[in-house]
Amino acid sequence: MSRQLASNTQSEPGTGRCAGCHQEVARRDLERFVYDERVGLTYDMRGGAPGREVLVHPLSSCISAATWAGFARQLGESIDPPEADELVETVRQGLQRRVRDGLGEVRRLGNLFVGIEPTLKAIDEGQIECIIVADDADSRRAEKFLERCRGLDVPVFERFEAREFGRLCGRDRVVAIGLKPEQRAEQVGRDLEKLACIEYEPGD
Repeated sequence: MSRQLASNTQSEPGTGRCAGCHQEVARRDLERFVYDERVGLTYDMRGGAPGREVLVHPLSSCISAATWAGFARQLGESIDPPEADELVETVRQGLQRRVRDGLGEVRRLGNLFVGIEPTLKAIDEGQIECIIVADDADSRRAEKFLERCRGLDVPVFERFEAREFGRLCGRDRVVAIGLKPEQRAEQVGRDLEKLACIEYEPGD
């Protein structure tokens, strides 16, 4: 997830400033929190919830820095936010849910390739936005498929279980799925990248 150098100017349309590292980046790279005096600071997983907005990178370092002082600085008042570890876990779980919901929507739209062979065919035809391989796929065939995918110029993620993919697709087990290039698939791909960032942040 790219970052840009912070500036002292007001954020441009489509950009936002991270409350943790203070860098101005595309809003899609940030996660949204809202503050309401009655309920305090809450994570806005879907976007659009009422309240005063604060944005932050989905990184434990940025969330921790925002908890220490960044949220209060952007809101312009002293607040008592939840513990940083609690917020990190809340964001992680929210991103996981968004990915699952997004995959369901991609499937309903008919933009999901289910299984190794359909995904391989889509790769050959250049119709892939990203690929997800079940993290418990342990067959030799799945390993060879994953080796090929790692050499591609598209994101490849190892996530969820084959039975979970199976439930999504109406099968017993599915070890790999591919997403067609379209707007909803792009959002799923971004959320997968955010999950990777918050779970495997460099330096952890």
